[in-house]
Amino acid sequence: LEEIFCDFRFKNETARSAALAALLTPFAMPAIAGPLPLFGVIAPTPGAGKTLLVHAISTLATGRKTSMIPPTGQIEEQRKRIFAINAEGASIVLVDNATGAFGDEVISGMLTTRLMRDRTLGESAAPEVPVNGIWFVTGNNLSWRGDLGRRVQPIALDPGVEDPQLRTTFRHGQEEDFLGWI
Repeated sequence: LEEIFCDFRFKNETARSAALAALLTPFAMPAIAGPLPLFGVIAPTPGAGKTLLVHAISTLATGRKTSMIPPTGQIEEQRKRIFAINAEGASIVLVDNATGAFGDEVISGMLTTRLMRDRTLGESAAPEVPVNGIWFVTGNNLSWRGDLGRRVQPIALDPGVEDPQLRTTFRHGQEEDFLGWI
């Protein structure tokens, strides 16, 4: 399994272990009774491979890249979006390219439970839906707002070069070749 991470430059072994935990989580979920952490893939610079790392994990777990959603600073929109995504039963969710301090009470609340309840748009019903997906967020130099930090498992990448997007020496090829190899 570690071969998947051979071309990712992790900040330290703790970050590599966190990536391995993220990779194993989809397969261990049936045995996990409690809530799951948010996996925060962070780096000091663009082009470090944050999104590709999540796509690699998703490809191994589901057979395809995960869909991405942009971050939103609107709490009401966040609430509706998180409820809808969980109601659909998404298995892996990626909030891509967040900036600054990430998090709010909606995300924090979702990460403390395996069930959430909210009002269905246009109806007075408030069904309960399972939180069975694994949530990721990527960003450069991210920090965590409020007490979200204790609900995040960080995966820190550090490419160690000024322009990591210019790298060309990869054991399993560029993005599409790499994901095909997985």
